[in-house]
Amino acid sequence: MNIKNILKGLLLTGLFLGSTAHASYVCQAGKEAKLVIQKAEGECLKAGFLHQALLVLKDHEQLCAKLVENKSDFFGKNLVYSLQNLSGEEVTSVTISKFLKQCGRGSCDTSAGMSISALLKLPGQEIFLIRSFTLFLAFCIALLIVAFYDNQEVTIQSDESKTFNGNPVFNKIKYFRFNDKDVWMMNQSHHGKNAAKMNWDRLAIVVKSTEGLKTAQFYQLEPGPLQWSDDLKPIANKVACYICHANGPRFIRPNFKSVFNESSLWERLKITAWNFKIKSYGRVSLDQEQGDMKGLKFQGPYANEELKVATCVLCHKEQGFLARGKLLRQHTPTMKYMLESGSMPPVAFRLSSAEKDELEKFILGF
Repeated sequence: MNIKNILKGLLLTGLFLGSTAHASYVCQAGKEAKLVIQKAEGECLKAGFLHQALLVLKDHEQLCAKLVENKSDFFGKNLVYSLQNLSGEEVTSVTISKFLKQCGRGSCDTSAGMSISALLKLPGQEIFLIRSFTLFLAFCIALLIVAFYDNQEVTIQSDESKTFNGNPVFNKIKYFRFNDKDVWMMNQSHHGKNAAKMNWDRLAIVVKSTEGLKTAQFYQLEPGPLQWSDDLKPIANKVACYICHANGPRFIRPNFKSVFNESSLWERLKITAWNFKIKSYGRVSLDQEQGDMKGLKFQGPYANEELKVATCVLCHKEQGFLARGKLLRQHTPTMKYMLESGSMPPVAFRLSSAEKDELEKFILGF
């Protein structure tokens, strides 16, 4: 897929959205304004654009004479410009604001005057702001999509992971999209950013969707480049992936304040786009073929005791709205980080004092 064509298409979409936002403001009066215009001249407010509405004014020279350009008003400037084009003459006389006040008191006795009064209820500055915001939003979305499809790996210092000695852990991450699956690959170094290639562990998470149900498979591989092939042979698990990944891939959380690894703006955009993708998965279950794989998750009743704090299980459950997978005792290191970093509970959720005590006891092993 050509990235430049994607960007071009999205920017054009942004322009369309901006015009549509403008049109929605112009049509703020809704059906009533349309009916007035239709009654006055038999014209429809086609596509909501201003010049279509102003076609009803071409035979109302007196009304045109009451309008004047207000240079501080974006909407007023466009209105007067359209009137000038329609009448072929310069519009003079009282200001638009005074004209609108007159119409508000009912002193405009023409149908066209009432329709324009209805259409101009919203200040021009607000119209300009909504168009600008819509274009800016579309541009940001375009950048995120281009960054998402940019097939380059990103190197980060993890904000969460540390070595046993408290030293930083570095990750190289790359995303692959296939027709039948998504693949997230990572090289991880516990020996510094400049460690030898053989000292970078290689891992992968494969997300598949079958009849709307998403599952995750975890692979630990021989050291090597971030290149995916279905023929890659997994090695014996060195770490239990499930203790950090109760719901498949997790948000990428770099340490953007790192003095060892500076992230560029483009890399930050890529990470943001990737995190949106991860968030979009919803519930991702552990693939049943790997559920009992030795070393993938801790076994035994104690390690698999469920967290039952009422606020937490609103999301951390197996099914239903907002389901993100249940949390077990083996997830307590991750739970502790999420709480200490302020990532959990999320915005709009709050733990009661009793729930805080219950959660703390669970993390401590009681």
